[in-house]
Amino acid sequence: MLKPGLPGFPSERLGALFAPIAAREKIALAVSGGGDSLGLMVLVSHWLKSWDLHPEIFVYSLNHGLRAEAADETGMVGEIARDMGFSFRELIWDEKKPTTGIQAAAREARYRLIAQAMHRDGVDILLTGHHINDQAETVLMRLAAGSGIYGLRGMEAISRMQGVEVFRPLLEVKSEELTNLLCHVGLRSIQDPGNIDEKFERVRWRKALGGLGGLGLDCDRLSVFSKRMARADQALGQMCDDLFASHVHVDQFGVLGLDQKDFFSQPDEMAIRLLSRMIYAASGGRGKGELAQLEKLVQALAAQDFTAHTLAHCKVSKRHDSIFVAREAGRIEGGQVLVRAGETIVWDQRFRITNTHKGAIAIQAAGAYSRRGFAADFAADMPVNNLGVGAAPLLRDLAGKVLGLGEIMLKNSVQSRFEFSLQEAIKDRCQGGAGIANSGFPESP
Repeated sequence: MLKPGLPGFPSERLGALFAPIAAREKIALAVSGGGDSLGLMVLVSHWLKSWDLHPEIFVYSLNHGLRAEAADETGMVGEIARDMGFSFRELIWDEKKPTTGIQAAAREARYRLIAQAMHRDGVDILLTGHHINDQAETVLMRLAAGSGIYGLRGMEAISRMQGVEVFRPLLEVKSEELTNLLCHVGLRSIQDPGNIDEKFERVRWRKALGGLGGLGLDCDRLSVFSKRMARADQALGQMCDDLFASHVHVDQFGVLGLDQKDFFSQPDEMAIRLLSRMIYAASGGRGKGELAQLEKLVQALAAQDFTAHTLAHCKVSKRHDSIFVAREAGRIEGGQVLVRAGETIVWDQRFRITNTHKGAIAIQAAGAYSRRGFAADFAADMPVNNLGVGAAPLLRDLAGKVLGLGEIMLKNSVQSRFEFSLQEAIKDRCQGGAGIANSGFPESP
């Protein structure tokens, strides 16, 4: 027989909220001391008791050093956490603070420091207290920022940040429920002045949301809208997966190509997504283009006089009845890299290179490697489509003799393969330039 839960949160509801992590042996909570995160900690405690579960819980609270009260606030969180039987870690942001964009910088520091602490503690999932009101604000902010379908999904229940899996179990819970919960258990939350300061965009949207509710655009309606956007995005993403896998190809220099007829026969939304994924793969996952940029580029590609355009570390061009996306050679950082015998590296986040040569080899971007040089070194003509040669890895032994270029090898003792494969691009689900600027909360790529 299950023990009774909290008012408004019976055991069955608690079980449903936390079902995705019921089998975890270690769980981390991000707790600032505000009402949302304190409410999360209370709910987790009662969930564990209701369902007789015994994972190890780690509570992380960050002292940003931005207010004199910060140390006392993290201390309060620590006392509550320990009373619940949880392990507590105070994290301190002791780096120099920026003069602008302080909220974004503090948020980045928070997740980065928590990720480091989780790694030390051997925890692989982090719970945050984001709720349905936060979701509504996020959707409105993204709509105002010009987001497409991807961004208007709002926050996902499960995503990744700083390499950490983040779970938001309270996206169906209203902030008033959490306030009532804290009153019921006799806890007072910390009131951060930044949460009412209208110089911050999220605070302005929070206040505006009250008025919009009277017009029918309330948290519940916006939450339903975000779910519908997620459903549409998932369907479009699957369609793009299939098209990408069947129509996009990659050459030995890491250039992605797509037949113009296949590209222009697609609806605009699908063309945008395909182009974005090509950019993501060709750049080694460095970028995918913002939605507005991609929309303009797809439109420009249709013009007869289009030659080339650069976006997100890549060069997009039209030739030989195809559209090509190649890494910009000038954007490759660093110079020559030495790879010892028996060593494997991933070069420029794109090529996996293994050296079983008897000695070390040197790798760098081919740059201005010429047709004449290719003919002399490889005893062959350079491929007609040589768009990616300059950004391809040129491999030499320490005497300067060329061993390979891109995936073309002269010695069996050296292997080079384009690592950021088409399947990886699909797996990462870079779904068409979300345009998520100023989202207020971290999201996966």
